[in-house]
Amino acid sequence: YISPFDNYDVIAGQGTVATEALHAQPNADKLFVPVGGGGLLVGTLEVVAVLKANGVVNPNLKVIAVILEGNDSLLRTLENGGTPTPATRLDTLTEGAAVNQIGEKPAKLISMYREHLEVMVVSRNDLAETHNHLKNRNHTYPPDEMTSLLTHTGARVLAKKRDRYSNPEVWLTMTTGTNTSPEKTLELEQHH
Repeated sequence: YISPFDNYDVIAGQGTVATEALHAQPNADKLFVPVGGGGLLVGTLEVVAVLKANGVVNPNLKVIAVILEGNDSLLRTLENGGTPTPATRLDTLTEGAAVNQIGEKPAKLISMYREHLEVMVVSRNDLAETHNHLKNRNHTYPPDEMTSLLTHTGARVLAKKRDRYSNPEVWLTMTTGTNTSPEKTLELEQHH
């Protein structure tokens, strides 16, 4: 068994996504990352720390960890000094990020890179509204080339920033693979 987030090799592999994104957009101000078990987040934080130290990216770049309300293991872990702490309640609407407790290895590493991190909490309403906008595509929705519905894990990253596209900052958003069941999609649409 290889953990999808509590394994150093997996974390390093997940960090390559941030490496590619930041080499393409080194002037980014914010990089939004959906959080479940913490592997993608830690891999991203490690890359950001190294690229900042080497002057490759914007020195003010922040990694924004995006969590769904209730799935707050990351926040609780940070409050407990890096000790992995279970979520208050687990909302499985975002299946790909529905992890009750952040991994031990990510928890240790996240604390090391705290200076590069901010946390954004989004609600089911935020997610449902963004999902609806993306699904209907009755308007220009940056990036214009987006042609398919983002997964729920990725869409929740957009939920809070949807009304802030006029901001002059450069924002990058990581989305994760299509791993949402038709039942969860229907649940989200019914919630809207």
